[in-house]
Amino acid sequence: MNNILRFFSVSSAALLAGLLLFTGCSADAVSVARLMNLREPQFSLAGYNLLSARDDRIEVELTLLVHNPNALSIDLSRLQAEAYVKDVKVADISQIGTATLPAQDSSPLNLKVTAYTDRLGPCLAGHIQQGESSRLALRGTANIGYGWLSFPSPLTYERSIKTDLMSRLTSQKEQALPLEGLNITAVRSAWGVITDDSLQISHDISVTNQNRDAVTLRASGYEVTANGIALAEGVVDGGVAVVGPGKNTIRVINIVRTRNMAQWLAGHLNRGETTTLELKFKPGSVIEQAQGDTSLDGRIFNADIQTDLAKELLSLK
Repeated sequence: MNNILRFFSVSSAALLAGLLLFTGCSADAVSVARLMNLREPQFSLAGYNLLSARDDRIEVELTLLVHNPNALSIDLSRLQAEAYVKDVKVADISQIGTATLPAQDSSPLNLKVTAYTDRLGPCLAGHIQQGESSRLALRGTANIGYGWLSFPSPLTYERSIKTDLMSRLTSQKEQALPLEGLNITAVRSAWGVITDDSLQISHDISVTNQNRDAVTLRASGYEVTANGIALAEGVVDGGVAVVGPGKNTIRVINIVRTRNMAQWLAGHLNRGETTTLELKFKPGSVIEQAQGDTSLDGRIFNADIQTDLAKELLSLK
């Protein structure tokens, strides 16, 4: 939020200069000159506190450390703003209490942010469809005070948000599978069909089989739950994959249910930012080997995920 306020726009400065002249204030021509050349304050995130997490929204308190580089002390109150991504309102922002920004010094500014996570699906879909790029816009007002004078000032802020989620889903790291002699050597991923309710991701998985005989995977599919919430389902393309001996590529298609992501996120935060992922194979899944078949019906594989959102946020520059 490096220049979110822009509360020293030319219009605000001109308004104050006009008021000073109209009232006959001897002015501080120097102060007016300073005001007309005010520099934008610098912001850094100094604190984060989760207030509540529900299926449709998350409320957090953010503490910003604001450095005022100007020679004038500024009072800031009644900051109210709305955040939009591609014209979809995603959050409300309001100031907690009041703040005085001393001249050429730093002071805290406390904000309450209500993020509407039930709008995550459409925003994420649009973000991916535009090459993982979105435009974030903040619009609002705040009361700006200079000594005895106080007046509302518009707040505008825009920035581009770019991500590269695919790079996180692509890997060249070798991983052992839960079958002796089978290893994943690479994963290449790509987006498929994108809608407001779901994201399709295809994975080309390179698998090496160090056993003498081929291994055949007949998979009718699997489901992925996160803290008991159905989050994704997957299938092996064609339902059959033969591995080796040697190397082969298996295509797996995952469909992520974005309509359930808000519910999962609320639960994740309320559980101390901990999630247990479970992958469960559907009936009819089997691994065929020379020494015998292994049924995967109902087999569950678990993995625990732990995050530290406060640490991640506070590390942002």
